[in-house]
Amino acid sequence: MNFSPLSISRIACLLLYSACLNNVFAGAIYQWTDPWGHIQYSKTQIPGSMLSDLTELPKQQKVTEQQKQQAVLNKMQKIDNANTHIQQKKVQDKFVQQQIRNKDVHCRKLRSLLSDVRLRNARFTMDYYYPGYPNYRRYDYADKTLEQNLYWQLREHCR
Repeated sequence: MNFSPLSISRIACLLLYSACLNNVFAGAIYQWTDPWGHIQYSKTQIPGSMLSDLTELPKQQKVTEQQKQQAVLNKMQKIDNANTHIQQKKVQDKFVQQQIRNKDVHCRKLRSLLSDVRLRNARFTMDYYYPGYPNYRRYDYADKTLEQNLYWQLREHCR
């Protein structure tokens, strides 16, 4: 085989790189938390563990029964707190949904009322022309302020 100087240098770099990786990860120490909440170390990777900065394994501490019970109680307290938080969020979401429904009902009522007032105002605003009179007589019984107030309520609250 005929290798060029460039390919030889590439192969040498790859071999050197793989040797360095083996040396770096050969003495790797992994860290994880056990079910009792204590930090544990090992040279083998365990699911959920992460690479530690330590160079040698520390001494293992023996876990007493009381520590195990305390860890279980702490875990149960965390679960209870999470459940309480979830229940509070559900109640809050229910309240927000009820407010949205109330606002929709209110806006529907305002729209209906506004259309009724506009219809009534259209009926009671009449122009009469009497022969012999030089101009129209306008009879305006319409309530324009109510219509304007309803319109502004809709614009302000129902967008």
